[in-house]
Amino acid sequence: MSLAFIACQDPFEAVTHFAGAADRPPFPVLVDADRAVAKRYGVYSFYSGRRFRVARPATFLIGPDGGVRLSHIGKDPQDRVPIETLLTLKF
Repeated sequence: MSLAFIACQDPFEAVTHFAGAADRPPFPVLVDADRAVAKRYGVYSFYSGRRFRVARPATFLIGPDGGVRLSHIGKDPQDRVPIETLLTLKF
């Protein structure tokens, strides 16, 4: 299984945030600056009644066959799939 984090932000901002961080993630951090991936997965939308678009927090698990095995689109930045749930999934 592979894991990647996709940041929907300016590439320079993403790189400077993660490059020197002591708690930097032990997996690739990819940048979706033009929001193409966020749009494709349906998470780039008006958020919480605001008048601007943002990439909503989301978790997608993609199986070896390319199919989506788990999809969770958060209501707010704290709305995440519990790690215990992720650890019990079988591919």
